[in-house]
Amino acid sequence: MMRSILTAVVIAGLPTPLLAAPQDQLAPCRQLADQVRQRARTHSDFVKLDVNALLAPTLIVRGAVAAPPRAVRAAAERLLDVDSGGALELSILSPGVWRAERMEGTANCTRDVFFRMAGGQPVTLPAPPAFTDLCWTSSRRVGVMKKAAVLVQRDSVDGPVPGFDVEITPWRGGWRPACRLSVRYRDAFKVTESFGESQALRRSAAPLATQLATALARTLGVSEPSVAAAAPVAAARRYPALMVAAKRFAARDMTGADSLPTFGEAAKTEFTDFSDTVTSAVVVIDGEPFVARVGVGGVGWRPIGDYLVVLYRQGAKDLEPAASFVVTQSMTGLLSAKAEVPKPWDNPR
Repeated sequence: MMRSILTAVVIAGLPTPLLAAPQDQLAPCRQLADQVRQRARTHSDFVKLDVNALLAPTLIVRGAVAAPPRAVRAAAERLLDVDSGGALELSILSPGVWRAERMEGTANCTRDVFFRMAGGQPVTLPAPPAFTDLCWTSSRRVGVMKKAAVLVQRDSVDGPVPGFDVEITPWRGGWRPACRLSVRYRDAFKVTESFGESQALRRSAAPLATQLATALARTLGVSEPSVAAAAPVAAARRYPALMVAAKRFAARDMTGADSLPTFGEAAKTEFTDFSDTVTSAVVVIDGEPFVARVGVGGVGWRPIGDYLVVLYRQGAKDLEPAASFVVTQSMTGLLSAKAEVPKPWDNPR
């Protein structure tokens, strides 16, 4: 009896995040995974559903409060170093508990703080761990599951297989252990535009362009950009001068090669400039060697467009573009939906 009493006292004194039973930690994400799989079986336009629609009504993501109390707004501005009237968002995690957020830098990095008001002054609360750097395609919002408050982090995943992760951190007067819903899609690649004076080369190279884009996609998130899976090095070694040139063409800011050549035609793809996701290799088509520059279209460093493939052949003095391709990646169905325990993000800097 005494041991039971002592155990109860010790548990009561533990920090809130340690109180959740391990067997319950994955329950919210298992429920969401079941819903995703069910939607994949029954919804004709499953791959077109955005994440919020896919996870509702089990998970409801709350929006920002349009007109928060002035004292709360002023407190948030001080906590986040925002000028009066500056850009920030406030949302309600649970009654009396606020989350304030501001976006920083060109990568739209999230900086947030949690607090409650006491005597007209903010009292900050511990923030839960993040599971990525909360920049660019990662963000978090407050939400509700089964009438209980949760913090929802959403991370878009480009590769090696496309999809998204959603981390759910419950709030029950304090943060509880998080779970992760990991959703991945089946995908397909197809040449949707091609350019160049030689129709024969465009026809012959189109299958390789698709293979190169697929190979690049499968390295995203796991290694430096590479198309080695579709461009064997053994064949390239017969052309050492082109291999040297290929290394130069792997840089995004390659003068004269930083955008898709269209040979006087107008491209339909929205982004014709190469982002930082780019590489190159030597390939052989119908016995002729080329340098293939393969990347993702975007703005600056941001990869947000279709895959771009340019073939260069040796000219009188330098490499010259011979053909180019736009390769579109499309989602074709659900590959997997599973619940797992996430690891907090460790800032390498």
